[in-house]
Amino acid sequence: MTQRSGNPGGDGPGTVVTFYSFKGGTGRTMALANVAWILASNGKRVLTMDWDLEAPGLYRYFFPFLGDPALDSTPGVIDLVRDFDALVPRPPADRYQEYARVERYASSLRWDFPGHGYIDFVSPGRQTPEYSQAVNTYDWRGFHERRGGSAFLDALRRDMRENYDYALIDSRTGYSDTSGITTLQLPDVLVNCFTFNTQAIKGTAGIARDVQRQAPKVRILPVPMRVEDAEQGKLEVSRDHAREQFREVLQDLGEAEQERYWGDVEIPYKPFYAYEEILATVGDRPRQENTLLAAYERLTAMITDGKVTALRPIVEDQRRQLLSRFERVKTSGLGQRNRVRIDFAVRDRMWAEWISAQLAAVGVTVELRGSSPSFTHTTAAPEAPEVAETVIALLSPDFRTTPLLDGVRRLVNAGPGPKRLVAVCPMEYVVEHDLAGLPNISFAGKRSETARRDLFALLGMTAPTEPATEGVRYPGSPRKAQSAPPRNDSFTGRDHILEEVRSRMGANALRVDTPTGRAGLYGLGGMGKTQIALEYVHRYGAQYDVVWWVEADQLTTVPRTIAELGDRLGVPGDSVAERAQSTLDQLQRGDHGRFLLVFDNVSDADRAIDTQSTAAAVALQDYIPTEGPGHVIITSRHADTVSVPDMVHIDTFSRNESIALFRRRLRNISEADASRVSEALGDLPMAVELASAWLRTTVMPVDTYLQLLREQGSRALSDVGTAAQQASFTAAWQLSFDRLRQENPAAARMLEVCSFLSPEPIAASVLYGAAMREYLAELDPEVGNAMMVGHCIGALNRYGLAGPYNFTESIQVHRLLQATVREWLAEDPEKFERTRRQAHRVLAAVHASLSGIRDENSSEARRRYAELWPHLEPSGAAESDDPHVRNWIVEQVRHTWLISDHFAAVALGSRVLGIWQQRFGDDALTLRLAAQLANPLRSLAEYRRALDLDEKTLALQRAHHGPDHPFTLVTARNYGADLRGLGRYPAAYESDQDTYDRCVRIFGEEHEDTFKAANNLAISLNAVGRPAEGLVLHERTYQQRRQVTGLKNLLTWSTAVNVAQGLRDMGRYRESLVLLLETRERLVELVGEGAPDVLRADRSLAVSRRRIGEFDAALVLSRDTWGAYRERFGDLHPDTLACLTNLACDLYYSNGAPAVFEEARRLGEQVYQRYVEILGEEHPFTLAAASNLSLFLRGCQEPGAALDLANSALSRLERLLGPGHPASAVCRSARAGALSALDRHEEAASDDAVVLDAFRALFGPDHPRVLAAEYDTALEQVAAGVPQAERALGSAARRVEQHLAPESPIRRDVTTGRRVDFDLEMPP
Repeated sequence: MTQRSGNPGGDGPGTVVTFYSFKGGTGRTMALANVAWILASNGKRVLTMDWDLEAPGLYRYFFPFLGDPALDSTPGVIDLVRDFDALVPRPPADRYQEYARVERYASSLRWDFPGHGYIDFVSPGRQTPEYSQAVNTYDWRGFHERRGGSAFLDALRRDMRENYDYALIDSRTGYSDTSGITTLQLPDVLVNCFTFNTQAIKGTAGIARDVQRQAPKVRILPVPMRVEDAEQGKLEVSRDHAREQFREVLQDLGEAEQERYWGDVEIPYKPFYAYEEILATVGDRPRQENTLLAAYERLTAMITDGKVTALRPIVEDQRRQLLSRFERVKTSGLGQRNRVRIDFAVRDRMWAEWISAQLAAVGVTVELRGSSPSFTHTTAAPEAPEVAETVIALLSPDFRTTPLLDGVRRLVNAGPGPKRLVAVCPMEYVVEHDLAGLPNISFAGKRSETARRDLFALLGMTAPTEPATEGVRYPGSPRKAQSAPPRNDSFTGRDHILEEVRSRMGANALRVDTPTGRAGLYGLGGMGKTQIALEYVHRYGAQYDVVWWVEADQLTTVPRTIAELGDRLGVPGDSVAERAQSTLDQLQRGDHGRFLLVFDNVSDADRAIDTQSTAAAVALQDYIPTEGPGHVIITSRHADTVSVPDMVHIDTFSRNESIALFRRRLRNISEADASRVSEALGDLPMAVELASAWLRTTVMPVDTYLQLLREQGSRALSDVGTAAQQASFTAAWQLSFDRLRQENPAAARMLEVCSFLSPEPIAASVLYGAAMREYLAELDPEVGNAMMVGHCIGALNRYGLAGPYNFTESIQVHRLLQATVREWLAEDPEKFERTRRQAHRVLAAVHASLSGIRDENSSEARRRYAELWPHLEPSGAAESDDPHVRNWIVEQVRHTWLISDHFAAVALGSRVLGIWQQRFGDDALTLRLAAQLANPLRSLAEYRRALDLDEKTLALQRAHHGPDHPFTLVTARNYGADLRGLGRYPAAYESDQDTYDRCVRIFGEEHEDTFKAANNLAISLNAVGRPAEGLVLHERTYQQRRQVTGLKNLLTWSTAVNVAQGLRDMGRYRESLVLLLETRERLVELVGEGAPDVLRADRSLAVSRRRIGEFDAALVLSRDTWGAYRERFGDLHPDTLACLTNLACDLYYSNGAPAVFEEARRLGEQVYQRYVEILGEEHPFTLAAASNLSLFLRGCQEPGAALDLANSALSRLERLLGPGHPASAVCRSARAGALSALDRHEEAASDDAVVLDAFRALFGPDHPRVLAAEYDTALEQVAAGVPQAERALGSAARRVEQHLAPESPIRRDVTTGRRVDFDLEMPP
């Protein structure tokens, strides 16, 4: 779908049409549904609203196209109104339209209409057991007259007219508060439906006159319906009576016009449609007279003033197939039982909804009845004895805890009766003994097709060939990606909150073209926000293709977590930030289906990652999707943390929920005792969970436990509930901790250490590490054994002081418990500091265990660093003076850079560097940290900051360690790269030459550090205009790497790419191409297609193809590579800009067509402007882009602009790099071309002669660019009338023909008598 907002079709505001009838049974709803379909088939954007709240029926005409055909979870009219009415405080009236967005409550019909047409459907409301009460008790008059309802409805009307071409409202019959809204306030057109009986005509005409008097703006269309022609005499009398009654309404029409009107709008009765809700647009053949479809087409023409007159039909085979979806099938297995009730535990709701969708698709009426231990489903009034019904019981461990189980047992014990009972087990489950005889099936381990077939077989039905609506996902289907903590099997209650969260996000948000549905949970610590979000993931997760949990309390971990999702989905990207952004882009486009992201424990969504960087640092809000087929849940302690309207407040348990949790965990506790403990704990969810764990573990009498609770207290929970609740909360923890310390002192000590770590999962490598075991063994030597450490963890779990994480040996300790334990430790400052230092040592020891791993990029190294990262900030390790701890932090910064999480590396390194410089001055570790911090700054193009750090660090390291120390040489290599990044090529060359000489002397020529120094020096040689020397060094390094590091090493082939560029610089284009083809093949073997190194090879390969004249291949490759770089790295990445430069040059050289020159110019301008923004006007890259753009401007017949740009770039290049530099020579050639186009040939010839001398000095006599420069010089001399120039031109042409292949671009230009142009490619 498209065009979701703005004026309909660009023709002004849309039209609101109400379909009203004074009495029921007129066919009003059917007329509306068919008119809507006809409009959508003509490309119109149509909204349909079922405002007949007491007797809704519009959905029955649309059910084959709805994702929730039973409307169990689809919000609608009553929800829209009540949600606004519940706003506290009430927003100002000028903001009402923000809350009147009807699209949020709409579901699109799943059918592809022609053009941009579609139908959005707004249900009356979720068809839950509470629906009738909500509708019948709602105070519509008070809402309309006293609570801002009238203004809100005006805003709703504006929203409908702005966003749809036609909004069709199905109004309630008779006189009512809501019918006044739909007939007077909302519509532009009122379709007044009636049948030919006296009461209907009189009542409908009276309503029409009232509307005409009170709302004269409304256009009224009286429409006779269900017209039968069996009694012609009576029919004519009725027609005359109706026309007389409505004469006043149609007084603007003349007699002839009225006669024609009545003939056009009459809707006949057709018995075929009396048995099922079938659309005439599907049931009737198009273009047939005297059909119901033809009548609806005439009515549509009347409503639209002739703008839409007929249905755009679908092909006949498709129409018949669609008709079969409406027609009721023979449900032989159910017999007369065409109603099914599904009894289920609310935790199994998605299974119930899937079963419901399968049955509803074949015409079975389904009722869903869910329950939980804390929620008793209100039983409906008994049906009449003749109504037969099948009951499906969804048997599961959760169903066993609900009151519904007793009802199922009663049906079993009652024996044969009007109700038939069957059982479905959605998972592996041992059925209770007294239910084992029920007909039953299990879905465990079955695919959706098998489960559907078994379901229908259980009911004695034949499964239809097509599955139910695609909107209902089979809960057993595997997901593309999932990461979330395991389900809490003890979770109890909160059912109304979970339903509210689901409602607020909305099923409609699971479409590609809609805003992402958001829901926020806020409340004080310990209220269970995280557990509610987690239960939502497991209860409703079946509707998503991607489910991902994001721990958001530490901002720097968020991009990495999103990037990990990208890894799982195969999203490309070099850095963490780029991969995370690409992941969000793909999710929002719908590339991976429906998604659910949970951001847990958000503290400030607008705060940016603090890198002190001018680079585009991001805030958490930037990682939260705003568009696309998905939902986002955010938990926070504060309602204003994120921009989510109407955050859901999470408070204490209800007493029933507290009791239910106690009785779930403690089978023998009485309801009265559970209530007493709940009251003592203030119904705080975490305290109830903790107390249940205590009572289960200790088997202590409730009275004793309550007495102990009254003897405890703490300050750490100042933000948790009331003072009494804080005291009871702390008391429950204190009891558990004291008992643990008595029974298992080592486990208590482990908890003390863990209180200084992150509330995120604490990995087994930390818990079972040598430092932790040694520390615990001080209390109990046996704990030095890993098995005994496991016993300590088990003790923490039993007392509810820590929980297992995701079926691993990791644990989590709640942040409130951590704060409380730290408060207890603070009573003894010496013990507090000793425990904190031990936490630091435990973490540093995990890092030390990596010393045996040589490859710092290995999966094992990545896993260990990822496990350590969350604990660095909460533990306060940056304050430690332990050299082992400090060394770990230095390496953590380096590793964070290596995995391309540049922002996080800068944020951590900057913060810690400030602390260390104050505490330790410029000691060795501080200098190492500074050197490592410069790496991510350089990767973020923060060359100035990187240079400042490296320059100071290098000077201090040389003073402290000497110039030949390994750490000093690493910093020196980085320093040279900083200088190159700033365009200071001569200084970079001097630094790199010194570094290389020292590495050769200290390490030898075949050492890895020497190879890296040689690579840097070779690049600097090229940068200062010594390409021949650069190529010699690159070739030597490449051959050495082949021997030393081997052909399976990535760096060997990265060096080969550099050699290929050097060959190309020296005019050896064919050799460059051959080497690149081999290199690419090797790189694909090592890292796969699309990897950054492969893309780098492709970028260079495109240039080599262009140089030898393979323009089409070069152009295709440049476009593909540029697209890959854009998707992976974004528009401003240096490699993206280099590819865009290639593409512009490929276009310029391709065929000379004006349109192609124009595109080359447009791309060249983009490149130039972006370099100006990123690097400034004086950087060599910017000036190279200016030189290229000068060529493109000349190609577009703008030689004056080309000359101005070339003049500016040339003066700067010669000042920066010297007149003999290749870039200066190429730019001078571009200026000569502009002068030539202005007929200033003598000046052009002079410039070309300078270019020729420069190229000869750089490349020797037979380089292709020398040959071309000879030709250009002679060509301009001929044009300038220089004597003997013709002879020189002929000689130059013959040398070109002698040395260059026929397909060479230079030879092509010489053959056609054109100037030869030179472009500048961007160096690595």
